[in-house]
Amino acid sequence: MSPVRRFPSLARVLLMDPLAVLAGLTLVTGWVLAAFVDGLGYIPLYFGRLLFSPEDVRAFHFTLLTVNALALPTLWWRVRKFRAILRRGVPVKGQISRITKALGRYRLDFLYWYQGQHFQSRLLVRPTRRLGQDAPLQSGVTVTVIVDHARPTQALIQELYE
Repeated sequence: MSPVRRFPSLARVLLMDPLAVLAGLTLVTGWVLAAFVDGLGYIPLYFGRLLFSPEDVRAFHFTLLTVNALALPTLWWRVRKFRAILRRGVPVKGQISRITKALGRYRLDFLYWYQGQHFQSRLLVRPTRRLGQDAPLQSGVTVTVIVDHARPTQALIQELYE
């Protein structure tokens, strides 16, 4: 009997991914605003309300449609990518080569060997207690890398999501 693989959940991986979070928040915010505009004809604000004329409502719907046309495929792409890695993933040892912080997110460059080949990959993640000064994940640390066996250039660092 093979050992049980304990990979992070898809939801946990998506919540750490800045692009998936941005796409998801964009969709939710747009539809909440659309509910106010369509249901009330205005958006309630702290200092009053933002009224919409019929022409404004049409422009709002066009803008919402355009934003959804960008955000929905982006979120779908991220879900498919991470689901594939988690389903077909093979754990291997790797090493973090560099961690940089910019614009409120971390970029992790890491190296790993898979099927006799050397790979280098990169992840963009939101801040977490596992990154930063005095955190367990630093440059040079050995980590478990979850590699998509069908596309070995696609990988995740398991310790990020624990």
